[in-house]
Amino acid sequence: MRNKTVIYALLLGLALGAPLASASLDATAVQAAISAAEDARKQAASVNGEWRDTAKKIKEAKKMLAEGYLAKAMDLATVAEREGELGYRQMMAQQEFEMPAFIKH
Repeated sequence: MRNKTVIYALLLGLALGAPLASASLDATAVQAAISAAEDARKQAASVNGEWRDTAKKIKEAKKMLAEGYLAKAMDLATVAEREGELGYRQMMAQQEFEMPAFIKH
């Protein structure tokens, strides 16, 4: 009985907290996230590590921001920033990579 009460309380807290979290999102925060994503994309591009869809996600985030879909714009910007960071790290890690001799022909 006590476990069910705790679970219900947690679910209620999540249900009530989710709208409050998205309500605190403002255009300034989303614009900052888009700028951070653009910076990460440029850093990845500087080492030829930009992933295929990163720029598309940034463009879509800008569109969602203009249309007032702040949560969707924030999600896209966050994913794009992460892709930029990962693309940069991937290329930096592969700079020292050498093909094994048995693969070279």
